[in-house]
Amino acid sequence: MSALMALRKIAAGERPHGELLPPCRLEAFGVEVYGEEAIVQSFRNAPLAIPASAQVVAADGHIAVFEGEHALFADLHGEDIARVWRLGPGQPATAEPAIGVPFDPDLWQARRDAALRREDHPALSEAGVAAVEEIGLDLARQWESDGGPGDYRVRPFLLRAFSAGERGAALYAVYRLGPSARRSAGFSLVAANFEVSGGRLSGYAVVRDQAGEAAVQRAPWQPRVAA
Repeated sequence: MSALMALRKIAAGERPHGELLPPCRLEAFGVEVYGEEAIVQSFRNAPLAIPASAQVVAADGHIAVFEGEHALFADLHGEDIARVWRLGPGQPATAEPAIGVPFDPDLWQARRDAALRREDHPALSEAGVAAVEEIGLDLARQWESDGGPGDYRVRPFLLRAFSAGERGAALYAVYRLGPSARRSAGFSLVAANFEVSGGRLSGYAVVRDQAGEAAVQRAPWQPRVAA
């Protein structure tokens, strides 16, 4: 996807396909936000249509789009977007009550899908791989539903998984971060007991680390930078 097509998609409040670099930064409405989820959410709150008639100026490493009273400037790395500025009319935004960071251990700001590497789980069958991916997707959906629209960064990471015939077990760390004043940051553990039939997930049950979740909820997020 070209940088212009990616900008058009992002400006409409839609997730791109990896064209936003992990530490990407947006400056818009008087605030700064970092990372794909926060940037896309900013445009979802105030979409900007970029028609074919918009004026586009591009050079190596840069692109600018002008549409009426609005303009977008972006730094590029190849066709990927490294930084964006949005200029024009709009309602001033309120900065997040804590420092903005591109959240996710892998910095991709991916959500919902379970992060896993097949080679890390040699005791997991092929049917089990598809099963744990499906369970991870369900877990993220449930967490987003529990936390409300503010908890926009949720992703399960597979820590352990194995199969025993048609039965299997998986252990996830569900990472999350929201923009509320008392951030629920970090991760909670979830264990899943599942069955596969005909190569597909036929049923599962989960156990959430309720005590651990309660401990995270009681503690506000405090960023730490290692020396």
